[in-house]
Amino acid sequence: MIKVLVFGMGSYSGGGIVNYIMNQVRTFDKNKIHVDLIYHYKHGRIAYEDELNSNGSVVYYLPNRKAWKSFLKDHYGEYDLLIFHTSNPIFLPLNLVKKRGGFKEIIIHSHCAAYSMPWYMTMFTPITGFYLKQKLHYLKVKKWAVSEPAGHFMFKNGDNFEIIKNSVDIDYFKFNEENRIKIRKELNLSNDTIAVGMVARIDPIKNIPFALNVFDKYRKLNPNSKFILAGGVSMEYELENINKRVKALGLEESYIHLGNRDDISDIYSAFDILLFPSKAEGFGLTGLEAQISGLPSLASDTVPRLIKIGDWVTFLPIEEKESNYCNWANTIEMMLKVKNNRADRYKDAYLAGFDTESVTKHVECLMEEYCK
Repeated sequence: MIKVLVFGMGSYSGGGIVNYIMNQVRTFDKNKIHVDLIYHYKHGRIAYEDELNSNGSVVYYLPNRKAWKSFLKDHYGEYDLLIFHTSNPIFLPLNLVKKRGGFKEIIIHSHCAAYSMPWYMTMFTPITGFYLKQKLHYLKVKKWAVSEPAGHFMFKNGDNFEIIKNSVDIDYFKFNEENRIKIRKELNLSNDTIAVGMVARIDPIKNIPFALNVFDKYRKLNPNSKFILAGGVSMEYELENINKRVKALGLEESYIHLGNRDDISDIYSAFDILLFPSKAEGFGLTGLEAQISGLPSLASDTVPRLIKIGDWVTFLPIEEKESNYCNWANTIEMMLKVKNNRADRYKDAYLAGFDTESVTKHVECLMEEYCK
């Protein structure tokens, strides 16, 4: 039995890293792999705590360095592997766990291709990035990444890293006509209203103001349309920026913010097209989920091409200029004119190897290799 300690779970059940971890925890061969988890925030409770406990996983709450020291002392040598799922390793106690943990291997799994932080911290990004790459190099940890950009972002040039695909519960995200009707009724959308959607947390890196500028141009082509955003608030000041942009563009009657939702698959079914204009993505799980739902998607050219599993995603630049907003709007109109059998699109994800079972087997093989 391989005992694994996993770091990276948050309190929000809709987060990309959270869902990635849970997909694997649910799918691991319980006769081979046992997983316990660390929750490192000072507030809140870990997402899916009841499910984790019922499956035999223990959750450790380690909000500070003192708690880490005590934990490592009490559990020295108990776990074979420690996996840090992270988009920013700056606050990880890497030196501490390397010296005092007794792990056979420590794994850093990069899930992002750019730092997401308040604007006043971005001035330190070049220095921080250089320091972290050097640190991870000399600590001799195992390196994983969800994509090439995510690996190059976090690890030093020349360091080898393993690409671990993001896994998805494909059946969960399949298009469902009944759920489409239900959600559109909830949102008071008529059958012929075009729902232009985004699934993203309120964060500058998600580039929501750009999407609003695009929608403003599209609305002039088709006034019978709504912009619908599903996602929680990561940074309050960005929410203020978005609300100001909505008001400045006169979109108050055409903009709906749903906040956090536990029925994201139903939301995808209700949309007619997805906008995904992120400034950077380690992988771009939202784009993959949308394609599984058969949803035409328009993504920024910064999103890794790895997410493309069929013909229903288009990549465009995100230059902040009028002609580019119009280009996006015209592309929306063009994509919506193409006949689309959404119910069959999920099959492409199986063919591309993004199902949870395939990815989990890959991870299990690596774990067994590390523990020989």
